[in-house]
Amino acid sequence: MNIEELVEAYYKNKDQEDDYVFGEELTEAIRSQHATGEIDVLKLFVELKKDSPHFFTSFYILEELVKIIDLDIYLVFDCYLHLANESGNDGASGEPKRIFINYLSTQKESFDTFFENVLKEDKYNQYLDWFLLAGYRINKQLYIEKSIELLETDNEHLLRLVIFSLSLCETISQEYIFIILKKIGKILQEESTELYLVILRFLVSVGNKDSCYETEILLLSDRILLHIDDDLIHNCACFLRFNNNNMLGELELKFIEVILRVNPNNKGTLQQIDYWLMNLVSKKEITKILDFVATFNHKNNIILDLSIFDHFSKSFFNTQETLEKLITAIFLSQNFRLIGSFYHIWNVMLHDKNNISVDINQLHSTVIHNPSLYLAKKAYSWLFIYPESMVSYIFSLLLHTKKNEQEGMKEILRYIVLNYPTLFTKYFQNHIKNNKKNKWIYDEKILIDQYLEDLNKLPKLLELHTSKENRAYRNMIWQDQVAIGFKSAHKDGFLSLISRQTILYGRGSISKVDNFPRQESVLHTMGRNTFLPMMHSLDPHGHGLILKEYKKDNCKEDL
Repeated sequence: MNIEELVEAYYKNKDQEDDYVFGEELTEAIRSQHATGEIDVLKLFVELKKDSPHFFTSFYILEELVKIIDLDIYLVFDCYLHLANESGNDGASGEPKRIFINYLSTQKESFDTFFENVLKEDKYNQYLDWFLLAGYRINKQLYIEKSIELLETDNEHLLRLVIFSLSLCETISQEYIFIILKKIGKILQEESTELYLVILRFLVSVGNKDSCYETEILLLSDRILLHIDDDLIHNCACFLRFNNNNMLGELELKFIEVILRVNPNNKGTLQQIDYWLMNLVSKKEITKILDFVATFNHKNNIILDLSIFDHFSKSFFNTQETLEKLITAIFLSQNFRLIGSFYHIWNVMLHDKNNISVDINQLHSTVIHNPSLYLAKKAYSWLFIYPESMVSYIFSLLLHTKKNEQEGMKEILRYIVLNYPTLFTKYFQNHIKNNKKNKWIYDEKILIDQYLEDLNKLPKLLELHTSKENRAYRNMIWQDQVAIGFKSAHKDGFLSLISRQTILYGRGSISKVDNFPRQESVLHTMGRNTFLPMMHSLDPHGHGLILKEYKKDNCKEDL
């Protein structure tokens, strides 16, 4: 009999009754041969290596075997321990532990004796949490009392295992909880990061199940959170990620305060924060997200690049509703750094085809003066390079514009016409043209069209459109004036204090003739050009200044 035979039989008959999971014939053969000592079933598994094709399947094969034959608990433990150690850091490495605990919980008659022996032998008590978790299933009250007794041990490793197992116990009576919390208060006098982390895990577990211990939990957690290091920050991020549904509100705020100190180089911790933020998006806890980012920016005096949080960035765009709620909330925060942090996400994830509308509920509930005009300025400036998103958002605001906001909105509409005339026409026809309530927009459209039409009729004025020859001649005069100025400055001005060096680059300064050594050859000046940035060419309407002004309008937390 070999492992391949067992695997084949297992997959063939695993849907059968438990008594014949390997098929009736093979099951009876295993029982009889084991009883007579002809086969050593456990030896098949103790010799297995991780690179075996049936290694991970063997977990479940052994789980079924221990149900149909009587085996020594110690030998079964050794077997599962081998499988767990051989698994290493694989994602399935916890399976041997889970299966062995299930097996132990069925050994009710012999378990008490086995547990007493475990405490006496170092080989076994290093895995004390395995045995305590099985004990809680067999006789919860008895083994919780044993756990409380073990909290008096001086062995820190055993102490951590006991507290860890208590954190996994589903229900513990209120009387025992208070006793454990009192003992933990004494244990905290010892300074040990690993001990602090497992105690914090227990406190989170207890707080998730019942808020009546909140005062004691917060007092104990405060003592632990005084000793902040990278491990503690990482674990707080993990607690937030995996316990964000039931965690005590005050405890959650304390953990958020801790993770604000994350080291940007700790990628593992950043990944946990990423998943936590993603969970907040799915729960639509927008305020909590914005508060975290704003506080992080303020404490570190930076604009956090949120694109480092890959899963969070993608969840931002999960649904149209989520996207619109978040963008509206971000703009309404009036926080320049906060908007800048999310702008990094838009640069990576936002596509020009994203049509966005304002979140009406937030628009009507905000206390900002002239909210439609304020949001239109933010959308125009921050989303300018995504014209479809920008124009769609602004046009959704037009339907809710108050009379005292109309002049400001007209200004923004003119900028849209100048930069994206096709999009303006498209959205005007789809959203405004037949809407009598927005007659002021229709009137403004007529004025803009008339202005552009009149402008096209004007003859080209030479004063405004000089010839290329004239512009080239003017540039030559300017370059000569600059050359004279530099020469004068080098001779008598402040530039005379600075040493001057001409750097020649390229192969022109060195020539090689036949087999002679390299010789320097004189380079002759062919010409000189000076290029100056011309803002009237790069930004003919001063548009960059307008975008900057709109971005900072009515915002705080400027850099």
